Amino acid sequence: MVVVVSCALMLLASPNPSGRFQTCGIFRYFYAAVEADMKPGTPSTVLFFGGGPGDSSIATTLTGPCRMTPDGKKLMKNEYSWTRQANVVWVDAPGPTGFSVGPVEADLNKFINNMLAFVTQFFEKLPNLNTNVHLVGVSSSALIVAMVAERIVKSPGSKVDLKGVMMYSGVVGPYDIYYGSYKMAKDRKLLPQAELATMLSDLGKCNEEVQKCNSKGPGKPPLPRMLIADLRDYYVGSSRESPHQRADGFLNTQAVQKELGVSKHWEASNDQVFQAFNKYTAYEGIYHTTQLLDSKLK
Repeated sequence: MVVVVSCALMLLASPNPSGRFQTCGIFRYFYAAVEADMKPGTPSTVLFFGGGPGDSSIATTLTGPCRMTPDGKKLMKNEYSWTRQANVVWVDAPGPTGFSVGPVEADLNKFINNMLAFVTQFFEKLPNLNTNVHLVGVSSSALIVAMVAERIVKSPGSKVDLKGVMMYSGVVGPYDIYYGSYKMAKDRKLLPQAELATMLSDLGKCNEEVQKCNSKGPGKPPLPRMLIADLRDYYVGSSRESPHQRADGFLNTQAVQKELGVSKHWEASNDQVFQAFNKYTAYEGIYHTTQLLDSKLK
């Protein structure tokens, strides 16, 4: 069944509203799937996971066929939508992110297992979209798509037509990211020499702590008791984003939720998920990306 919403947003769903949820035990993950403007059997299929952790994937209006009007009340066509060339599936996860329903997963491994089941079951239900599949992860979800893709590749008999992974502003190698911040500040002369020296000294301590998190070895589960992450947000833009550009009001209207088959207050970011999963940004995920490269995945 194809449900048509404003601005020709076509959501693939079964005849009942629960068709836009994929159930994995007690977890019900919401997704929105939009067919490509091209013939559906020809283009690639992209599964898109928002960052955060805890950011709803459907909040990323830059990739979809619609974006908000300046007053934040309606949708308008997005000329740069990924759906011009590909089928795109936006997934809300982990746990209760976005429109998804259920508890926060117990740990990273449980979440990866759930996402492996989600991807497998999704393409069993919609085999016509199982063509040239790419997993896309933003920020913290870059690690997630790398780990899920690795398990797909190593799953005997997997029928998922996985061809590639895109890690978009990805958090995969924590120390490399931290060192890159220091190097940029030094090369561009953004900070005083004394402050740069402090950063370099602290990087050594940081590397020691990252190694403790990953002391089980490459590709092994992290040690939860050693996972500590601290995030501080410094806004350097010339002006703040207008709240009217956000989708909060639109996605919480009764008419829109009825079309989507949901009945939950939508938030762009789920703080409960963030608090539970932010610590995994200290997990070293380079092993998983190298495994994908070794398997000839692009």
